[in-house]
Amino acid sequence: MYTRDLNNGNTFKNYKVGQVGMLPEYIAYIQITLREAKLSNSSLVDCPLTSVYDKATADAVLKFQQVYNARVKDGIVDSETKSLFAREVWKKMFQTDNARYQSVKTRILNRQ
Repeated sequence: MYTRDLNNGNTFKNYKVGQVGMLPEYIAYIQITLREAKLSNSSLVDCPLTSVYDKATADAVLKFQQVYNARVKDGIVDSETKSLFAREVWKKMFQTDNARYQSVKTRILNRQ
């Protein structure tokens, strides 16, 4: 799912705690992705929806990277993590529960 983040000025290579200028809308997308991933994989950790890339978000990203065997496991959303979000969360949801996918996608796009 493309969140239009590039159109909205999201040109950061990585999202991490303390990074200045991150888009709150994209951080919310990351947090929603992590929350949706937790619904289908109980070994992941909860991530509150704050639109702030805080320690709880970084911890949830790190656990996601560990569970899905990312090459770099550091709690930072980089291009590989974005790809894992797309494949392991959004593509699987699209294929297995399209109604949920459409509902969540609409909620995300309406937040922007």
